[in-house]
Amino acid sequence: MNSPVSRSNFNPISKNPNIAGVFSQLGYAEELGSGMRNLQKYSRAYSGKPATLEDGDIFRASVPITPASASKGLDGAFEAATILFARDGDITTAALAEYLGVTTRSAQRYIRQLLDRNLIATAEGRPHRYRPLQSATMSRQKNDTVALGS
Repeated sequence: MNSPVSRSNFNPISKNPNIAGVFSQLGYAEELGSGMRNLQKYSRAYSGKPATLEDGDIFRASVPITPASASKGLDGAFEAATILFARDGDITTAALAEYLGVTTRSAQRYIRQLLDRNLIATAEGRPHRYRPLQSATMSRQKNDTVALGS
C-alpha cells in the first residue's frame, strides 16, 4: 500500500543497508535521509512546487516541472493545449493556466486567441471547456509547426 511521505512522517531507514553502505563509501551518498531534504528544497526552488513522495513496495518520487512552453507565448499555449487535449480530451482555462504556470487571465487570453485563429473550439454542451479542431491538429502534425502570428 502506497502512502505519502513528508518530513514529519519520514523515517530514514535504508531498504538495502549493504547498497547504502557502498554508495556512502564511494561518496555517492551523504547522510541517510539527506536526499529527501534536498529533493524538497530544489523542487520548490526550480518548479515552485513540492516533490511528491510515496512509499510502498516501490518508492516513488515525482518532481513537478514547469514546461518550457510557458515562455513561448501563444505558440507555447497551443503546444500546451495539444498536450492537455491528448491527456484529458478537452481543456479548461484553469487547466491551461496551471499547466503553463500563468495566471487564469493570461490563460483566458490564450484561449481567446486560439479560438479566434480556429485552432480550438468550445466543446459542445460544455461551456468553458474547449476541444481541438481536427484541421488544426492535422496541420500541426503535417507541418510540425503552426504559424500563429501575433
